[in-house]
Formats: sequence, C-alpha cells, structure tokens
Amino acid sequence: MRALAVVLVCSLPACDRTPAASPSPDAPTATVSVGAASAAPRPTPRPSASTEKAWPGSSAASRDGTLRLRAQPVSAFHTHGGQEAQVGRFLLSVTNTGSRERRLTLTTLVYLTGKSCDEPPTTIRARPKPELLVRDDDHDLRPPSTTAAVPPRSEVVFSAQFESVGAYYTRCDTFGLVASFLIDDGDAVRVGVEIRVQREDP
Repeated sequence: MRALAVVLVCSLPACDRTPAASPSPDAPTATVSVGAASAAPRPTPRPSASTEKAWPGSSAASRDGTLRLRAQPVSAFHTHGGQEAQVGRFLLSVTNTGSRERRLTLTTLVYLTGKSCDEPPTTIRARPKPELLVRDDDHDLRPPSTTAAVPPRSEVVFSAQFESVGAYYTRCDTFGLVASFLIDDGDAVRVGVEIRVQREDP
C-alpha cells in the first residue's frame, strides 16, 4: 500500500426577502448543469502487464538516496523427473545512511518465468501473496507483518517470505520475482530477485 471533497457554495443576498416573481408562460426556461459535489475515490489501478514484467534489476534506492535495497539471488534444487522446487523466501539487504528510522513495506510480488538463457524472464506466471518481512536474525515470535523498521545508520538483512511458487528447470529456463516496496508510505521502489534453479539426477 485520501479523498478530495469539493464543496459548491451558492451565495444569496442576505437581506432580500422579496418574493420571487412567477415567470410568465412565454418566458424562456434556463437550464443550469451542476457537477457532483463529491466523487467516490477510485481504486489504485494495477500496473500494466508490461510494467509488472519489466525487469528492474536487483537494487533500488529511496528518492533521497539514504535508503538502499539489494535483493540477494535465491538458489533452489529439484530432482530430474520429480516435483518442482518450491520458493517462498528471499533475502533483502537494506542500508540506511540517514539519521532517522525508515519504514519498509513489502506490497506486491510478481513471479516471472522465461525460456531464454541470455535474457531475464518476462512471462507472468503468478502473483504470490506477501506474508512476512522480518530481520533474518530475528527469531522472536510475533504477529506476522509485511512492514519492518530500518534503524538509522544501519545495515540490515531482511527475510521476505511469501506464498510459495514452483520452479522446474529443463534447459535455458529462467525464473525471477519482481518485488515492490513502499518506503515511509511515500517512495515506491521495485527490485528483481533472481531465482537460480538446478536440476539434480536421482
């Protein structure tokens, strides 16, 4: 992850108490159109498919440059002829060089696959649900949240967890995630998470 209200005010002379004269039958009738006083807020549109599958690279930064994100590649394995490898987590390195705490929220994920050895994946296969964003060294039990704090002048590794997706490698298959984050309810940034899948013989 504001409504704008517009109020129309009609001003009438305060001391005029003279009854309005009735229009004659032959007088032309004037028609005045008044727009709606307020409109229901529109839902935020989902980015186009071309934007969702555009590979953003593994790093991103806030507009002021003091918060930097870098997604670490994920390694997954499966047996030749067996079940798909399951991926439900990646690590995110975050560096805060500023003097204040920052808030980071994992908002959406797009799972991409491809069939080119030399190009990033571009086919949208799933949109897994984000489930948790927590420090990788934090083992305390607490209610799950996709929002985490980054202390000032610190470097933190977060574990981003999500509804798992399957990956099966045959030849030149590519896999990846595009993860979208919100910084302090303001900056929206995207990082690409490379998924490296290896097939092992039984």
